[in-house]
Amino acid sequence: MVVEDCLVNRTLLLKMLAERFKHIQVIEAINGEDAVEKFGNTQPDMILMDIKMPIMDGYQSAQIIKNLCKNNHVPIIFITSVDEDDTLSKALNSGGDDFISKPINTSVLESKVNAHLRISQLNKQLNEKNAQLELYNQQLVKDQNLVTSYFDKTFSACDIEVDAIRYNVSPMSKFSGDIILVKRSPDNDLYVILGDFTGHGLPAAMGTLPVALVFFKMVEQCCSVEALIEELNKQLFKLLPTGIFFAATVMKLNSEGNQLQVLNSGMPSVYWLDAKNELKGEINSSHPALGILEALLFSNAVKTIDVEVNDKFYLYSDGITEAENPDGEMFGEERLHQFITAQKGDVFVQLLSTINDYTQSYQQTDDITLLELTCIEY
Repeated sequence: MVVEDCLVNRTLLLKMLAERFKHIQVIEAINGEDAVEKFGNTQPDMILMDIKMPIMDGYQSAQIIKNLCKNNHVPIIFITSVDEDDTLSKALNSGGDDFISKPINTSVLESKVNAHLRISQLNKQLNEKNAQLELYNQQLVKDQNLVTSYFDKTFSACDIEVDAIRYNVSPMSKFSGDIILVKRSPDNDLYVILGDFTGHGLPAAMGTLPVALVFFKMVEQCCSVEALIEELNKQLFKLLPTGIFFAATVMKLNSEGNQLQVLNSGMPSVYWLDAKNELKGEINSSHPALGILEALLFSNAVKTIDVEVNDKFYLYSDGITEAENPDGEMFGEERLHQFITAQKGDVFVQLLSTINDYTQSYQQTDDITLLELTCIEY
């Protein structure tokens, strides 16, 4: 679009453009108001704009047109005989992208038009890519919501809010490879799994679905811990690709709250405290993670422990011990052990607070999960 109130100047500029650019279409506007109206109807790729015009000058017209452009880049090159700094500065501040001084040099005109057309074309390509990315993002959100609904329905059978359980899950991303499953059997025994799949995000989280389905089915059958582990391992061995496995601590607390069966299969040590927070023992891993071996190697791996009412067990994923401070130093097992054995207050609350203070909200590098099981009678 050429915006020029003087017919002679406008005709001269049209002639220059016709000589230098054989395949462009030129729209004429006789003042700023005419330019604004025609811009809305024609959407030109570039505007050559005079400054001093009746009805609406170039400054006003440029400001309105730039607002109409929104995310589209339409270069406005002012054509002026004035070369004072304040005039040129005002031209650029009003929305202009460049200027050409009168009398117009044809070579300069050609160079500037070509340069700004390239910029305009790049902006169009960028907008197209952004539009594609927005569509991809909308589809991604839709897919995530769909997957989330699958997870919600699958885990809806969980009795996670029972009085014996406190838990905290802090996933690294929207989906977590850490899993907590809690369910009471028809015999009123309490089954608990805290597990950790290899990796992060959705690929790791996908493995939690078959684990949950097997868990809920087996608990309804009032199975033993050995039977539950065997079925989990059997299904995961068939389903998981090479290099992906499931570390898990599996517990079964009887309805009287005085006996616990437990198997730690590749997870960090479980801490066992009495009602006064005195350390009664640690349950270390006694079996490889699930999904690696076709047949399990029990050999007394499942432990049966006589417990007392209000004894507490602390299960956690390695996201806690591997939590990093801003200097890249991990919290570590030794620091955790010192904390557990020295804590006389609310271990669960204080541990989460300590981890948060240690990391100082530094970028999380793994899923962080903590569970407290209190032995109470049902």
